[in-house]
Amino acid sequence: MIPEIPHLKVERVRHGVRQYQLAAALGVPQTTVCDWESGRRSMTPEQERRALDTVRMLAAAQQPEVKVRIQREITDARAE
Repeated sequence: MIPEIPHLKVERVRHGVRQYQLAAALGVPQTTVCDWESGRRSMTPEQERRALDTVRMLAAAQQPEVKVRIQREITDARAE
């Protein structure tokens, strides 16, 4: 029997987000993300929802048009 790949890992890899990026955005150690994905540590439904939302947010931020908008917002904020 093939072991099931945790949903978080599938989504993270599909969106091109690295473990360290997700960990930093969630404020947890990278080893925690690794443990969640390997099944060594379980996630509450709320943790999983938050992690999946964060993966999608990080993936969207990597899109060129979003990067440009974020850079403009940072530049504008610094100018104020």
